[in-house]
Amino acid sequence: MIYSRDYWKEYAVWFVVFMLTMILVRKITHWLPDDSPVRFALVVLPVVAVCGAFWVELRNLRRIDEMQQRIYLESLFVGTFFFMAFCVAAVMLELVAGLPRFSPLGYILAHAAGSGIGLIVAKRRYR
Repeated sequence: MIYSRDYWKEYAVWFVVFMLTMILVRKITHWLPDDSPVRFALVVLPVVAVCGAFWVELRNLRRIDEMQQRIYLESLFVGTFFFMAFCVAAVMLELVAGLPRFSPLGYILAHAAGSGIGLIVAKRRYR
């Protein structure tokens, strides 16, 4: 199975750590003055937490067999396409239509949605 219970446990632990890091950094930055160098240093903490996601994904990718890796690769490709299409659409909407910039969360969600759709399609193909 491409996403076993071990994967979900490790991913859940990472997600809790990531969310706690984001909440902690957000709360601490409210107490600091705007020009404090500590505020900028705190940016490193969420980046380190994101590196934890990379480690979890890489660890689990190495656990699965070749067919599951192919499914994973195909879903990642579809997610990347959605991400690129969203980026192009966002730039065009900003330049041509004069709309404000999208939140970075929108780009992350576009990639996640594309990867989810790709995973569903790839799983059906390789049954």
